[in-house]
Amino acid sequence: MQFRLKLCLVLCLFLISIAAAEKYEFNNETANGVEIIKVHFKNSFRGADQDLATIDQLWQVSDVDSSQVIINNSDELVITSGTPLNLKEGYGLTIKSIDIDGNKLYVELSKNGEVIDSKIVIPPQIENGLYSYSPDTGSYEDIELIKVHFRNSFRGADEDLASVDQIWQVSETDLYQVIINNSDQIIMTSGTPLVLEEGYELAIKSIDIDGNKVYIELYKDGKVVDAKIIVVPQTEDDGYLYITHP
Repeated sequence: MQFRLKLCLVLCLFLISIAAAEKYEFNNETANGVEIIKVHFKNSFRGADQDLATIDQLWQVSDVDSSQVIINNSDELVITSGTPLNLKEGYGLTIKSIDIDGNKLYVELSKNGEVIDSKIVIPPQIENGLYSYSPDTGSYEDIELIKVHFRNSFRGADEDLASVDQIWQVSETDLYQVIINNSDQIIMTSGTPLVLEEGYELAIKSIDIDGNKVYIELYKDGKVVDAKIIVVPQTEDDGYLYITHP
């Protein structure tokens, strides 16, 4: 009877642990259970070399004064398993592992280098095939300079591929000047970046094991300026059509 009760308790705890939310929250018990940190995960990615996840909401209040908000950021950010997300007042959030399907994360929170909390997080994996780039500094802040729409993706034995059916770019020197507006369908490969104008290039760095998520990096004059995980909608296309251009 005792064995059955123990087994039931273990199973209940296991079920509670896997019923994790898409948001990581930390309540400081010494501050009367006040929520100190909230981090919302948009998606996650299990790569060959490293694991990644996208955060689209980051919020923290001070340990000393819980009415003081010290971080409130809704910009999208990609974090990796090799680099902790550094917060204020000595806190850091680290991806320790992502499951083989790339849909669940195990994260640990540390304070001054000591692990104080951990959780399984299940991001919603929202489909959105559109990559857009808006510089976060200077006169171009919040202005979309580049938009690329991904139609589907493919993880191959020798190289990874993705099909793009819309490329759009405006000039940095004149935001009213559209310098690329192409709706032809093209294939991008992991070995060859997509060359844009004014020194920009978009590169496929990795595609997950199921072939549904693409990790891309944007370069400007050879330097990485942006990175994103794209959950590609995998638009059905059961026909092959070849069109010649005169």
